[in-house]
Amino acid sequence: MEKINQFLRGRRRSVLTLAFLVLGLPVALALVTHQTRLSSRAAAEPVVISFFPSSVTLPPDVNLSVMLDAKTSKVGFVRVDILFDRSQVNLAGEISTTSLLKTIVQKTTVAEANATGRATLVLALSSDDRANPPTGSFELARIVFHAVSTVSNQAGNITVDLLTSQIVGMNSVQLPAASTPGSITLNPAVPTQGYVVVPSDTPTPANTLTPIPPTSTPRPTATPTPIPTTTPLPTATKTPIPTSTPKPISTPKPILTVTLLPTNTVVPTLTITTPTPMPILPPVFIASDVDGSRCVDYKDLRIVLSHFGDKSVINNPADVNRDGRVNWRDAWMLIRHWGEGCRARR
Repeated sequence: MEKINQFLRGRRRSVLTLAFLVLGLPVALALVTHQTRLSSRAAAEPVVISFFPSSVTLPPDVNLSVMLDAKTSKVGFVRVDILFDRSQVNLAGEISTTSLLKTIVQKTTVAEANATGRATLVLALSSDDRANPPTGSFELARIVFHAVSTVSNQAGNITVDLLTSQIVGMNSVQLPAASTPGSITLNPAVPTQGYVVVPSDTPTPANTLTPIPPTSTPRPTATPTPIPTTTPLPTATKTPIPTSTPKPISTPKPILTVTLLPTNTVVPTLTITTPTPMPILPPVFIASDVDGSRCVDYKDLRIVLSHFGDKSVINNPADVNRDGRVNWRDAWMLIRHWGEGCRARR
């Protein structure tokens, strides 16, 4: 009886051992597979998603390339979510994608991207290119951005949402990823120090100021031309008194009047008052002539810079383009007309 019990006990042990092996084998295989994937992922170099150029200024519209540096990994699948502030910039056109990942699984439209501030790209390797997957650094897509905000010197960023982005290698393992944001600057104001140098050219404008004295040419009108009223001296022609004297005495007096004529050489100058054509001063309106001097020079620029940033000022002379704001656009318009009218004044 004891032998039978021992036999049954041995059979029970073998059955339990066999059941343990059958049930534990799948678990062991799953753990080994998971550990292998973790180790391969840890061994892979992180891929980097970035933008080129890394810093841009708008306006005008700018092309921004979405770059992927896969290092030594071979890429078979990419999902990238690009984030931007839609109150600052918008997409100006459809997103163009790389020819290295020809299968376009998903691509956000321009209208949807501008409405949400998010552009999603899902690209995969074509079956024809499986023997030659992309690796190293290459361009994923190209996006054209357009400035929406009108705030001067406004800064912003274009980033990648790493929580939803995925880069998968040819071994079906997701690669660790990092990103470098791109920076944008909107509506840069004209730096004042850049135009302070302009007054160094002021010697020529200074020379143009000298023609201003001709405006004082009215002085010839005020010239002692009234003095010729002293010409009543010929009223001393009371010399008829010499009528009693011999006429030869009167003849020298005309000689005296001849000497008076040289003093009256001032008289021809009153006809020279013709060079005072004051109507010449305001015949032509110069758009960028802020101070009304009929010469677009550093004085006009100084006025614009002193009012830089003014808004909603009626008839502000520094608001050259009359848009209600004194900003870099007014300075740029003034520079475009720089020197107009100055030669005419010379």
